[in-house]
Amino acid sequence: MRFHANFISSGRTVGIITRFATNLSSLQQGSFALSNIFNFYVHPHVQLEEKIYRHLQAARVL
Repeated sequence: MRFHANFISSGRTVGIITRFATNLSSLQQGSFALSNIFNFYVHPHVQLEEKIYRHLQAARVL
């Protein structure tokens, strides 16, 4: 529970999660949004999940 409380209390972390969730929700708005997210988050040789994991890990979310 302590980790959960610290996690929620971090404004920077919440901002990162908010942007992340916004990006995920925009996936449902069409292939254009999908291609934008793909271009920004994925190198051609890196899986989408791995890239997102590295991004969150670098932000100390994980």
